[in-house]
Amino acid sequence: MLPNKRITPANHHWWPQSLSKSWVGADGGVTQLSWDESEVRSKPSNFAAIRNAHHITRGNDSPWNTTFEPVFDKADSTFPDLVDWLLTIEASTSRSKSSFHDRFRVQSLSGDRRAQLAECLSSLVVRSPRSRNNIKITIESYLSNDNIEEHYVDKTLIAANMHASHGIFTSVINGGGRFIALICDESELVYGDGFLHNFPIGTDRPISGRFIIPVLPSLAILFVQPLAYRPQPELITMRLHEKEVTFLNQIVQVYSKNHIFYRNIKPKIIEEFRRREHLELTYHQHPWIEHLINSALDFVPKV
Repeated sequence: MLPNKRITPANHHWWPQSLSKSWVGADGGVTQLSWDESEVRSKPSNFAAIRNAHHITRGNDSPWNTTFEPVFDKADSTFPDLVDWLLTIEASTSRSKSSFHDRFRVQSLSGDRRAQLAECLSSLVVRSPRSRNNIKITIESYLSNDNIEEHYVDKTLIAANMHASHGIFTSVINGGGRFIALICDESELVYGDGFLHNFPIGTDRPISGRFIIPVLPSLAILFVQPLAYRPQPELITMRLHEKEVTFLNQIVQVYSKNHIFYRNIKPKIIEEFRRREHLELTYHQHPWIEHLINSALDFVPKV
C-alpha cells in the first residue's frame, strides 16, 4: 500500500517574482489595474498568484497527491540572468516611419541563450490564467457534449491537463522559430493575465506557434515558428514608437480578463478588457502583426 501524501498548500505565481521585480517603479511598486479601472499599487509579489494552482490532489492524504510546481524552478531561477542580457541587446535607431526591414537589426543568439528563452517564455505561456481558462472551457465543452449536467471544472482537473505542457513547449521553442525583440523607450508595455499565443495547453505540440509576451516594460518578445522559413537569423530586434506600444498594450487587454499590470505609465482601458473575458484575435492575427512577421521572415541581413 502506498503511503499517504499530504501536499502543503501554497500560492503559485503565474507572473513569477523573479521576473515581476523587474517591473517596479522608483517607489518599489507596480500597479494592478483591473477591468473596472480599480487600482492597487504594491510590491509585485503581492499579485498574480493562484492558490494551489499546480497541485494535483485526490484528497487530503491520498498517495496519488503530487505537485508540478518544481518544473518551473529552472525558469524562475534563470529569469534574472535572462533579463540582464535582454537589457543589453540593441535595436536600430532608424526612424519609426521607415520600413520594418530598415528598422531590423540582427543579434547573435547562442545555444545557451536560446535555451534560456525557451525555458522562461514557455513557463509564462503555461502558467498564464488565459491558458488555464482555455483548459477549463475545453473540458466544459467535452462534458457538455457527453450530456453531463455538472460542468464544474476544479483546479486539480486543470492542473492535470497542464502539467506536461512546459516540457513540450520548451522543446518546441528551443527547436526552431524566430524571435523578434521589440524594444521601446518612448512609452511602457503592460503585462496581463492573458497575452497573445496559440499554444494548445496539454500534450499537443503547437502548429505554426506564435506568441507576443511583454517580458519587461521596455521589451516584448514576438516568437513565430512557421512551417517553412530561413533558419537564420534567429533573433532580430526592432525599436517601437509610441503608437506601436499602445497597440501592443491593447492586444494584452484583449487577451486579459481581470488584471493588467503597469510600472509607471497608465494605459487607457479599452472596451474589450471591460467585458471581463479572455478574448482573442481571429486566428491570433492582425494586419500589423502579420506584416511584421512576414517582413522578419523575409529579412536577409546585408553582408
